[in-house]
Amino acid sequence: MGLFAWLFLGAVAGYVAKWLMPDKMPESVIATVLFGIVGAMLGRGLVALLALGATGGLGILTIVVGVLGTLLLVYVYNKVTGD
Repeated sequence: MGLFAWLFLGAVAGYVAKWLMPDKMPESVIATVLFGIVGAMLGRGLVALLALGATGGLGILTIVVGVLGTLLLVYVYNKVTGD
């Protein structure tokens, strides 16, 4: 995936995660997108590690994996920071 696709996926994953966990996500737009990008990469890495299938391109499966990765990242972030 290209840079703009990762930015778009990060924004979508970040905002969906913010919608699902509104009190756990940072308020900043930039932080939301960054959490989404890192979470999407984390989700894709976990899918590849577990050999569950390919998540290339910008399809619905990629967005779902990105959102799940972002939710996992937010959960870990909140556990580490004590929020």
